[in-house]
Amino acid sequence: MLAYSLDGTRIISYSGALLSRGMICIFDAQGEAIVPDALPGHTEPIISINISPDEKWVVSGSEDKSVCVWNLVEGTLILGPLTGHTEGVHLVRYSPDGHRILSCSKDRALLQWDAQTGVPFQTNDLITDTSEPVRLEPEPLSDLDSDDRFADAGFAAAVYSPDGSYIATISCGASVCAWNSRTGKQILGSVNGETQGRMIEFSPDGAALITVWINGSLRIWDMQNGQSISNIQPQLGSFVSVSAFAFSSDWLSSVVAFWDEYEEYSTLCINTRERRGEPTPEFFKGHTAYITSVRFSPDDKRIASGSYDKTVHIWDVETGNSVSGPLEGHTDRVRDVAYSPHGTYVASASDDTTIRIWDGNISPGSSSLTEWVLDTDGWVRDSQSQRLIWIPPNLWDCLLRPGNTMRMSRDGYVRLNFRDAMVGKRWIDCWVDG
Repeated sequence: MLAYSLDGTRIISYSGALLSRGMICIFDAQGEAIVPDALPGHTEPIISINISPDEKWVVSGSEDKSVCVWNLVEGTLILGPLTGHTEGVHLVRYSPDGHRILSCSKDRALLQWDAQTGVPFQTNDLITDTSEPVRLEPEPLSDLDSDDRFADAGFAAAVYSPDGSYIATISCGASVCAWNSRTGKQILGSVNGETQGRMIEFSPDGAALITVWINGSLRIWDMQNGQSISNIQPQLGSFVSVSAFAFSSDWLSSVVAFWDEYEEYSTLCINTRERRGEPTPEFFKGHTAYITSVRFSPDDKRIASGSYDKTVHIWDVETGNSVSGPLEGHTDRVRDVAYSPHGTYVASASDDTTIRIWDGNISPGSSSLTEWVLDTDGWVRDSQSQRLIWIPPNLWDCLLRPGNTMRMSRDGYVRLNFRDAMVGKRWIDCWVDG
């Protein structure tokens, strides 16, 4: 359907399918698309994402201080923007039962939300970080994660226990705590590490906490008494730090992303009980900048990673080869990646204020990833370099690329469908004898 505005300067295009997804297209009378400001969503970089246990929703946290919940398949905003934090939100996580969402912010607060209604979940005690920032040594050579030589304040990471009863936190001030998720009462801590925290996880039985620090050290803590059970200290170079870390679901393997600030080089390595990995440039080769996030697939056979190079990779754990990637579409740094619980999807969040959903089950060498490419001049070309369609520059950012099933943002998405297209000499089939 088409409709002119009363002053004749705007044309509105819509259909039942678009309206059902909350989308319309607005053009000026000269034909240029206009992105309306009224559509809800994040207005600043998205720093963290998480997919609900039932694979229906995606929660996101942004520098705009808000939390949003999206429909994973349709890309529509379901809840939010949810406000309550006074600084940017850098971490969001679903509870194991999917009923609650936690969010952490630079304002030092950890908030919880009802995942169905978006109403703040009230606890008797506020969960806040009171630790002091840690001085990073040596002084950073470049501006990656902090504005100066001190780490950002607040919780660096937080996670629900397997039964959802507790929340464990690790702070930028090197403290580890555990809290009753219903009351907010602190039940463990503060136990202190030695430098800025990077990651925290519960063991599968909930009896222990595993923490990872920016210098690569790993500690295991007893949940009952807060005592350190194990302490692993890697030998990293002076300017080498851990930028991302993840455990496999069986806890037998881990993946570490290292950043060499002096050489400006990022790489991944795998640790198992059989071998302790070292940075190996010949494996997991693909990213060209700082790696911000890594995640194992639910079956532990693949790893997803996101980077400041604006791309996402999906890797084969055994071979170190890229199964899918570089997956392109983001126009700014990728901040976080997440696997859905069944491995069906991979989500990525970016400084470009968007979330992109990727097919998590693509086979290596699948033609679906190479069926077409977008040239720098806007032409879409097939695998034989034939021109299929020209895309206006103002729509490039909204375009769903091969392997990209959905894009969530204030300005929607553009999906190409060549299923019934008459390409090349088949143009004569467009004629239907009346």
